[in-house]
Parts: sequence; C-alpha cells; structure tokens
Amino acid sequence: MFSARTKYLLALICSAIAVLSTTAPASAGAFNVKPIRIFLSKDTGSTILTIENQASEILRLQVRAFAWTNDRRGQPVLTPSDDLIVFPTLVDVLPMQQRSIRIGFSGTAAGKELTYRIALDELPSLQSQLSRSKTPGLEVRTRITVPVFFTPLISTEKAQIDQLAIRRGIVQASFSNVGNVHATVSNAEIIGRDSAGAKVVDKRINGWYVLAGESWQFGTTVASQCSRIKSVSVTVQSDIGRFTRTADASAIGCK
Repeated sequence: MFSARTKYLLALICSAIAVLSTTAPASAGAFNVKPIRIFLSKDTGSTILTIENQASEILRLQVRAFAWTNDRRGQPVLTPSDDLIVFPTLVDVLPMQQRSIRIGFSGTAAGKELTYRIALDELPSLQSQLSRSKTPGLEVRTRITVPVFFTPLISTEKAQIDQLAIRRGIVQASFSNVGNVHATVSNAEIIGRDSAGAKVVDKRINGWYVLAGESWQFGTTVASQCSRIKSVSVTVQSDIGRFTRTADASAIGCK
C-alpha cells in the first residue's frame, strides 16, 4: 500500500535528494572519468577506468566498489562488495594528467544482471589538511559513482506498468522490470482527462535506472483537479520500449 499524501510527497522529495547526492555525473568539479558506464561479462571480465585531472593541483582519490540496488522509490542503496577488484584504491593524479584504474569481476555470475557502482571520493589535499588546523572551515569534496553492469549470458528485456490508481488525491503508479537486465527510464508522463477528454493534468517525472527484478513507484498530487478527472494514463519512456496504461478515475480516489 502507498502511504498518505504528505508521507508520499516527502518520500518522493527525499528520493530525489538521495539520487542527486549519491550519484554525481561522471564529470564533476575539476576531474572527469571515462567511461561513464562499464559493462562486464563472462568474456570481458575486466576493464580500465580513466581519471583525468583538469585542475592545477594534485587530485587525490579513494576508489571503492559497492553492490548497487534501488529501493521502490528509486533511491540507490550501496553496499560494500568484494565482487569487483579495484586497483589501485588510492590514487594521486598530477595536474592536467590522467591515471588508469583496473576494474575486474571476481564474483559469481547469475541468471540476471549484477549491478555495482564504483565510487571515487575526492580526498583533501595534503596542503589543506595541514592548513585546516590553523583555519577550520567547511570543505566540500566531490563524489563520482560509475555504474558497472555484469551481463548474463542471455538477456531478456521485459517491463510493465503494473499499478495505476488515484488514492487520496494522488496518482500512484508502479513500473516493474520483470526482465533480467536493467531498464533506463528517461521519463514518465501522467495525464488526467475530464469527461470530454480534455487534459486537466499533465505531469512529467524524470526517470532513473530500474534494475532487473525491481519496481519503481512514482506519482503526483492532483488534489485541486481531482474531482474533474475521469481517466488517468501513464506513459513510461525507456531504452527497452514505451509503456502505457490507462485507468478509470473514481471520485472515491479524491477522498
């Protein structure tokens, strides 16, 4: 069951904040990383991750591997993992130079895609650590996380919108990945129409990775227009297809 309106909206906001804070793009601050996604398999068990320092100071990084899942609202959950071998784990990159990191898979293949993230956390420079004791202050550092996918021998892409309804003035939907590889959702559009077929609600929600076997719950409040909505439809755009579902709206859903 979905929660009441206030709890639901707060959960959506917290989910968006968590996604932004834990998954910075692969180019942030004064350094970037290539590639921005890594695909490993039985035939390709290792690869190279390249770090480019675009700053005028030495870049110091800690590199770690995490198993990656998402909760039902799309919030990433990262757990330390030994399935990926990362070398080296502490890296100094000279100004305007590059360094390479070896990424290798040491886990056990499964019938579905295995998902991980490589986290690169910027460490304070030696100079700033020495000066911090003299002048304490807030120091903001960058984190970049790179998704790693270990693909199964046979990939099956399959998904569906398996829930759509209005409850307590909120349109609630669920998009489930029932295949064995991830789906990348670009956006979901929620449209509410009145008895004449005219749009009274048109909301677009940014998407995220929906990993194999996971479901993504999303929604929007329609409290002020709820009594006018007679039907609601959801369209999810993803790299494995376009999915649509329509449902009749009931006045009961507005209470």
